[in-house]
Amino acid sequence: DLQIRLKPGYDSTRLVKYFVGNTVIYTDFREDSASYEKKTVIVDSSFTVIYYQDIFKPKLLPENIYFKRGDLYSQRNYIRTINRFNSLGAWRLVSIEQLPRAETDSIDFVMRLTPADKYSFGADLEGSFNNSALSGNLFGIGVNVGLTNRNFAKASNQSSTNFRFGTELGLRKE
Repeated sequence: DLQIRLKPGYDSTRLVKYFVGNTVIYTDFREDSASYEKKTVIVDSSFTVIYYQDIFKPKLLPENIYFKRGDLYSQRNYIRTINRFNSLGAWRLVSIEQLPRAETDSIDFVMRLTPADKYSFGADLEGSFNNSALSGNLFGIGVNVGLTNRNFAKASNQSSTNFRFGTELGLRKE
């Protein structure tokens, strides 16, 4: 048997409900960002977007954030937001700092998004050797080349372009 007892005199002041306050988003935060001119855009009257280079469209950010100004703070939504930005692939590091306001029940957020490399390139070389009673000995060679753009149209969309070439040669036995 399991018995649960609650202490008498539950202290409700030990548990404080927080509400979402201001959210500031740095879309291209890097160690060398200070050398660039800072630009600020207010999106949806809930989010302040600060960027140094015009890499991302600011309007794509609010649809990927699961907490809005005035909402009751939820750690679930905080973690969902981090996971969402990590899954987009356009950022290699996502950091969300939670800053409770002194003497209030509001919490402000500062999101620092470090962009990943925009392009990735891959190349593969394949070879094969087949022995068949009908077609004889076949030697094959193939080349695969691929280019991935992690921020297509400045909207954190991934675009992949692949090129494949292969050929087989018949070898004679003499």
